[in-house]
Amino acid sequence: MESFAHIKTPPIDTPNNKFFQYFLTVLGLMVHSHLVRQIEYMKVENEILRSKVGKQIRTTLQEKQKLILYGRESAGASKTLYP
Repeated sequence: MESFAHIKTPPIDTPNNKFFQYFLTVLGLMVHSHLVRQIEYMKVENEILRSKVGKQIRTTLQEKQKLILYGRESAGASKTLYP
């Protein structure tokens, strides 16, 4: 097994690393806020569409399977977005 003890790593708290961490934090917050706005828009859009369709929406088996598939993938996120 090869040892990597001879490789020196830069200190974690260098100005470049701090800037990069700050940049990633700001970028993450921007993406998060954009996604939250998209979800809020879709919730309002769904509310409007449901009011036009009526009380019950019938789905085909293929549509149900598609909803289940996408619902599983976002299950963790949906619990935090829809308390």
